[in-house]
This record gives sequence, structure tokens and C-alpha cells, in this order.
Amino acid sequence: MMIYRDTRRTFWRMKFTSLKFSGTMVLLGPATILFTMTLQSVFAPGIVTLLAFRQVVDLLCGFLAAAMTAKLLWELTVFSHLKDQEWADMKRTALLMSGVLKQATVPRFVYGALGGVLFPMLVLFRVLPPIFATGILPLSLLGELLERYLFFTAVIPPKMPGGIAS
Repeated sequence: MMIYRDTRRTFWRMKFTSLKFSGTMVLLGPATILFTMTLQSVFAPGIVTLLAFRQVVDLLCGFLAAAMTAKLLWELTVFSHLKDQEWADMKRTALLMSGVLKQATVPRFVYGALGGVLFPMLVLFRVLPPIFATGILPLSLLGELLERYLFFTAVIPPKMPGGIAS
């Protein structure tokens, strides 16, 4: 994360980068645990009936839904710069994400919301059986990969000082 801070690119400021990178770690770790646990239930169906299994699934689903909601809301704050009067870097980044990069921005939020919020909530409230929690990791991972793609493509590089004479 410190490498990106030293580039002096506004979109890569420490508060954005640290929350994005840490958020990815906080989300994909528990999603991986949940994936392996619920996948194990396919091979050992008896564990689904154990109270401890259901408690861990519920805890992880609740945590993932809350964490992904917070992360997605944080990432949406970039679009508040669309209303900025001056053409600062963050406004240009927001315009890129809502324009040229829209084909990556929309799926990023859709996959993040499906994998990190909707599926965990449906499993938590027992609308879906625990085996559906295996879908949380692939959808969340895809959303996080798109977020990382946007991290690198939506950044506005700083201008070089002065002009180069030809």
C-alpha cells in the first residue's frame, strides 16, 4: 500500500488504498473459510445438522454482509465527486468510472452485492440452504478483481511539471 501512496495520485491516497486492500483481505478470508466449510458438507452431509456448523455459517454470513455493505458504500463515495465544480482528479476518476469504465464498474458492484450481501443474507435468514454459501466466494472474488481493475484503470496520473520542448 505504501508504494501507491508515494505516487501522489489522488485516487491512490492512503485512506482509499488502505481501506480497499484491507477490505479485500477482511472479506475474502472469511469467504474462503465459508466456502471450504460448506463445500465440506457435500462430502460429509452430517455436519450440516450440527449446531456449531450452523452457528459458524451464520456468524460468517452476517460478518460478510456487514463488511461488504460497508466496503461498497465506501467505494460509492467516489461518485460524490461528480458534483464537484472544478475538474479535480477525483471528479475525472468518477467520470471515468461512470462513463468509459462503466462496463467494469456496474459488474463490480453487482457481483459485490450478490456475493457479499445478498447470498450471505439469504443463507443467514435460511431462505437458502448453507450449500449456497459456496457461491459467496466466487462472486465476491470476481467483484474484488473488478475493483482492483478499476483501482488501476480509473486513476488519473499526475501531470508532468512544465512542458518538454521539442
